[in-house]
Amino acid sequence: MSDFEDLDFDLEQKNEIKSKTPAQAKTPAGLGLNAGPKKNIFFKSTVGPERTEKISVGEKTPVREVRDTLANIFGLSPDDFHLSHAGRTLAEDSPIGDYGIDNGDEVLLIPHSTAG
Repeated sequence: MSDFEDLDFDLEQKNEIKSKTPAQAKTPAGLGLNAGPKKNIFFKSTVGPERTEKISVGEKTPVREVRDTLANIFGLSPDDFHLSHAGRTLAEDSPIGDYGIDNGDEVLLIPHSTAG
């Protein structure tokens, strides 16, 4: 006699879960820091006091949106810095996923040069 013979329920039974969030309140796919599969990235500021913040970012999120969010977090103007990973400057119009950034990687906030 098996320990499981007394169990009386159907494993194939499917319970449908319905969302209580109105459809119009949901964020459309492809927008915001949640666009696409997420990566946990460390952003290190070299502008002002050195500080590092970990942020979960969707791979399809444009670099511009990430930069604007980081400006708020670090208390900087988005025009004061650019983002760099593995020696490459991240283009504002490209999705962050284009740069091969993996979970746990570090992206630097680099000040814009004022040299002429």
